[in-house]
Amino acid sequence: MQIFIFIICMFCGILSGIVYDVLYVARCFVCGTDKSAYTVKDKIFLIAADVLYCLVFAAGFVFVSVMFDFSSLRLYMLLGCLAGAFVYLKSFHIIVAFLINKAYNKFTKFKEKHVEKRKKNPHVCRGDGKRHTFNLHSRRSGNLSARGNHRR
Repeated sequence: MQIFIFIICMFCGILSGIVYDVLYVARCFVCGTDKSAYTVKDKIFLIAADVLYCLVFAAGFVFVSVMFDFSSLRLYMLLGCLAGAFVYLKSFHIIVAFLINKAYNKFTKFKEKHVEKRKKNPHVCRGDGKRHTFNLHSRRSGNLSARGNHRR
């Protein structure tokens, strides 16, 4: 029975690694990846994310303990969780980190491309998606305000 409990605790450790990676993605999008540029708000978010991770891990471990009717907390159970987290970090985390890095780089390139396009030609597109290439207050014949739709 102890081997079964140890294996279950290892799976809890692997799941904790997955939860940590999800929170890591949130941290990258909110705070960025440059730790030297973190503001006070970023540091508060990081602390909150770490506390949330600990609470989720503890709640998950208690849930599994109740579901599988573990009699008491033993040292090998905690070692099983740590071993599962270590297995995750040395195997699955490498793949997940690579994919997260690729997605983050594509997102930042896409974001920079569209911000740069708007800086070069800011009058081409308004926020509502409609083209805005004329001056509303001019009196040219092709302008909407010259057709009698303006106030005098």
